[in-house]
Amino acid sequence: MKSKVSLMLAILLLLLFPYGRKEAAIHTYFNGLEAHLPHPPIEQSGSLYLPLHDAARFGLESERIAGGITLHAKQTHSAKLNLQPDELLERKGILYFPAGKLSGFENFAVDWNARTHRLSIANDGVRYRTETDGLPILMYHHFQTDLDTSTIVHPKALEKQLAALAAGGYATLSAEEAQQYLKGQRLFPKKPVYLTFDDGYESNYTLAYPLLRKYNAKATIFVIASMIRRDASDITSDGAPKLTWAQIAEMSASGLVDTQSHTYDLHRKGKVRGSDVERGLVTAPAYAGKQPETKAIFEQKVLDDFNLSKTMIENHTHRPVFVLCYPFGDYSTASEAIARQAGFTMTLLVKPGINFPGNQPSTLRLKRINVTNADVGEAFLKKLERAR
Repeated sequence: MKSKVSLMLAILLLLLFPYGRKEAAIHTYFNGLEAHLPHPPIEQSGSLYLPLHDAARFGLESERIAGGITLHAKQTHSAKLNLQPDELLERKGILYFPAGKLSGFENFAVDWNARTHRLSIANDGVRYRTETDGLPILMYHHFQTDLDTSTIVHPKALEKQLAALAAGGYATLSAEEAQQYLKGQRLFPKKPVYLTFDDGYESNYTLAYPLLRKYNAKATIFVIASMIRRDASDITSDGAPKLTWAQIAEMSASGLVDTQSHTYDLHRKGKVRGSDVERGLVTAPAYAGKQPETKAIFEQKVLDDFNLSKTMIENHTHRPVFVLCYPFGDYSTASEAIARQAGFTMTLLVKPGINFPGNQPSTLRLKRINVTNADVGEAFLKKLERAR
């Protein structure tokens, strides 16, 4: 009986751990971008070793000399780093050298985080951050000089916030950079932050855009495509003017502003199947009278809306649209599936919190931090640090 128990335990262990303890993958970056190495680095006795076969990917050339290996920096070939035989490892015919030897050699900076298994190497004199992974996403809406609500920020407060970010060492990200960061494909030398503006108000252009230019800050505007005005003579129904396509095109051409989707015309709530309260119309079949839409009609309606918003924005900005900001932050399993079908690879909510690379799925249902007029100076930065 005892032997049978032992055998069953052994089989269970083999099923759970078929090859023993699996080593964690080492994520390697060069000059901030993910580096795909044919021969992965090796961790041994607390040190990290890089393959000489892949040295060229880091701007190095290797040369065999009597008594060891010499590494040359391609940018300044006269600079040499000599490696002794006892400093090298050999695995399956591949020689490895200690990554730490690059620290202080020419312009090289090496940052190895054993906890997160992230290695950052740079030969541009910049140390890329690996210690703090969290990405705060800031949420703005409208900007005005004579109102103070939870969704309206005075341009003077915005300027103080942008100045605080610059002074605090934050790097504002584009939509593509935010996605790369959250997917673990890119690091940044400064603390990353992603600025988002909802609804597409004209104040984003008249009041916020000049400040973005002044501080060289990047932001993403989420527009309701059906409400974008043809020109300044168009009047919007809610009394707060929305952007024109010409304004959107100008901001997009600057390289500072991304325009992404807040739906085409589904920024509305209503009674939907499965809910006692009104919810966003992208979440479930809506009632028309006493009966809800069929599942097929609902799915096609939302898909058509998402596709139309994408097409319209891309036609006017000539840049890819891949981020969907859910109206009211309201989503469902169905809306997420439809968003992916329409080609959206990032989705945003209004739920407060921070976002971390590697949390699966790392670019969906992203949390944001609402910004108000009270968020200025040290209080503003502390709010970000608390979230981080």
